[in-house]
Amino acid sequence: MSSLAKFIAAAAVGIAMSPFVSAAGNVTVKELTGGCSAYPGYDASAGQAGPWSMQVKDTDGGVLDNHGLTAIYSRGSTGIRWGYMAALDKAAVAQIPLQCVDGQGIQGRVPTGVSGYTWENLAVAEIPYDALLMYFVNGTEVKPYSHYTLNGTQIDGVFLGSEGYTTWGFKKETTSDQGTFWEATLLGANSEDPSTGKPLFDGEITGFLKVYDS
Repeated sequence: MSSLAKFIAAAAVGIAMSPFVSAAGNVTVKELTGGCSAYPGYDASAGQAGPWSMQVKDTDGGVLDNHGLTAIYSRGSTGIRWGYMAALDKAAVAQIPLQCVDGQGIQGRVPTGVSGYTWENLAVAEIPYDALLMYFVNGTEVKPYSHYTLNGTQIDGVFLGSEGYTTWGFKKETTSDQGTFWEATLLGANSEDPSTGKPLFDGEITGFLKVYDS
């Protein structure tokens, strides 16, 4: 299995066209076919790809470029009820790794108890204006995409998204127990701020989630 920073070359995959255009970077996106084999480091004998770290890319002003992901969660009386991925406020610190498992999709190694971490399935929440990348909830499937410039040149990398969208909104938050982080929500259909109708919430910036070194 490859480490977080190194992995074997990606398997060749087919590409399915997507009609959507991302807001960040003004690129077109194409869904990669082949399930987990579309991701770097796919091991057919194990039926999985990764684990890898993720990087935020192409944010407004480069504010979060190259930052990784962390897990933010809500505790109940019997343990963690749900959690979601957020961008770290600082680069080059401990990150949450992701992997893809055949038949299950994208997973994150996330906190699930007092001190334990386990691999849990991730999904995009079905609230259009709050479409967080979550665990312990139902949602839409996370899929891999490639990006192209408007003149058709492919951009290096595999990017995470869902339902044809790969642009994420990042909004800075601070809590007393989990510190400062940037909530990451997928910007798709009807993702506008419901109170103002604006495409972004106050203070929100846009960017992409890219598989590290892909």
